[in-house]
Amino acid sequence: MCLLPMGSARCGGLLVASNVEDPESVFWDAVIVGAGAGGAAAGYALAKRGRSVLFIEKGKDPHTDSSVVKGECLPSDSPPAHRVDYGLCPCLPEPKLLGGGRFSPFTMGCGTGGSTAVFGMVMERFRPNDFTPGLFSSGCSGSSAPGEWPVSYDEMVPYYEEAERLFRIRGTQDPLAPPNSVALLPPPLETATERNMAAVLSQAGLHPYRIHSACERVPNCTGCVRKLCHLNCRKDSGKILVRPAVEQYGANILSECSVQRLVERSRVVTHAICNWRNREVSVRGRLFVLAANAFFTPALLLKSISAHFPDGLGNSSGLVGRNLMLHLSDVFLAQSKTSPAHIEFDMSHGLAFNDLYSRNGVKLGNIHAHPDKQPVFATILEDLPYYFNKVSVDSGRVSYEYHFPRELRYRHGVFVEEFARRVSESWNLRPLRPLGLPNMTHACGTCALGRDAKSSVVHPSGRMHDLDNIYLVDSSWFPSSGGINPSLTIIANALRVCAQLV
Repeated sequence: MCLLPMGSARCGGLLVASNVEDPESVFWDAVIVGAGAGGAAAGYALAKRGRSVLFIEKGKDPHTDSSVVKGECLPSDSPPAHRVDYGLCPCLPEPKLLGGGRFSPFTMGCGTGGSTAVFGMVMERFRPNDFTPGLFSSGCSGSSAPGEWPVSYDEMVPYYEEAERLFRIRGTQDPLAPPNSVALLPPPLETATERNMAAVLSQAGLHPYRIHSACERVPNCTGCVRKLCHLNCRKDSGKILVRPAVEQYGANILSECSVQRLVERSRVVTHAICNWRNREVSVRGRLFVLAANAFFTPALLLKSISAHFPDGLGNSSGLVGRNLMLHLSDVFLAQSKTSPAHIEFDMSHGLAFNDLYSRNGVKLGNIHAHPDKQPVFATILEDLPYYFNKVSVDSGRVSYEYHFPRELRYRHGVFVEEFARRVSESWNLRPLRPLGLPNMTHACGTCALGRDAKSSVVHPSGRMHDLDNIYLVDSSWFPSSGGINPSLTIIANALRVCAQLV
C-alpha cells in the first residue's frame, strides 16, 4: 500500500495555491481524477490531513466560473458542447448493443460536484442485507454477485455517520432499518399532502418515513432536479467537500481538464497525460485516485495500455469494464380513488418506504416520492452483476453493452405488482413512462471490489490489485448494486479508503 508522507502540503517549498498555473511543476501527493461524489470526498479527506491535492475535473467549476448556467434546464436544441455550461456531461457513453431494451432519461453531471450537482438530493445508507447479495442471488444463474462484500455494513457505519454530518442529511428514521446513531436533522414541517400520503401507506400496512435528503429547502426552493441549484439549497459534493478542500486546506483544481491516459512503470503510475483547455500537460503524483464514474473510470484504464498491461491498466483479471449494473427505475402517478382530481397538492420534503426491499427471499428495492406538484412515486430495483454487461472503448469512444437478465425481468414484475396490490384500495398507479427502464445515472460495478485478484479488480482497501498507487472511489467498485440511491455509499467508502491510507 502506498502511504502518503506527513506534512507535504508544501511541495518542495512551494505553497500550494487555490489556482494552478503550472500543474507540471508540482509533484502532488494525490491526484484526484473527477470531482464528483467519490473524488470530492477523497480529495477533501486527504487535503484536510495536510496532503497536497490536485482535482482534475473534465467540466467547469460552477462556484467560480461565471459562464455556468444555474437554475435553468438545458434547452432541448442545445449542441452537446453546451451541456457542460449546465453542469452536464457533453459526451455520454454510446449504446453499442441494447438487446432489445430501452433506457431511462440519462443525466450525468460534469463539473465540480459531478452528478451530485444535478441529482435529486436523496442520500440514504445501503441496508445491511445489501452487503450479503449471496442471500438473494442463488437462483440467478450466471450472476457474478459474491456471497458477501469484503467490506461489512458495520465497517461502513462510522463513515456513513461522517457523510451524514457533512451533508446535513434531513429526514426521519426508517422504522425497518437499523437506527441511525447520528441524529438526522429535522425535515421541513410536513404538508397536508404528505400527511395524507403517509396515512394511505400506513393503512396499507407499510412503514413510510420522511426521505433522507441533502437539501435545506430555502424559500422558493423547487428541487432543481437535472439543473444546477442557484439558491444554495442543494448540498452537493462540490459545495460540501471541494470548496472547503480548496479554500480551507489548500487543494487545487484543474477544471476543463480531461485525463487521456495514465502512464505506468513497474506497477506504479508515474503521471497522467491530460488535455487542459487544448494544452497537453503531464501531471505527476505519488497517488492517483480515480473517480470518473462507472463508465469513464474503466474506460480510462482500458485506454491506458502498457507493456505490462496490454489489455488495459490493472486488467490482469480481464474484468475492468465488466459486470456493469444499472438499477431499474419506474415512475408512477398515484391517482386517488376518493379525492377529486383537482385537489391542491404540495410536498415539502418527500416520503419513502422499504417494506418491499426484499420479499420471500427475492431482492427488490426502495420506493420513494420526491417533492412534486403531483403524487409521483419512483422505484429503485436492484440489478446484479453479469460478465456480459460491460463498458468498452472503441477508437477512443466509450460505449456499453447491456442485456436484460431474465431474472431481473421477473423481479421487476414482482416489484410492480406487489406495490400496486398494497395501495390498491386507495390509489391507482399509472406509469408515467415505459416500465422497466434501466437507470443509467446509477451505473456501478465495472471494477468490482474483492479479495481475490483473479475475480475482482479492486482490493478491499480501495487500491487496485495490480497497481501500487491507484485507488478507485466512485461506484465502479460496487460488488452489487443494492436497492438504494448510491450517493451516500460512494462518499462513505471514499472517506473509509482515505482514512486507512493516512
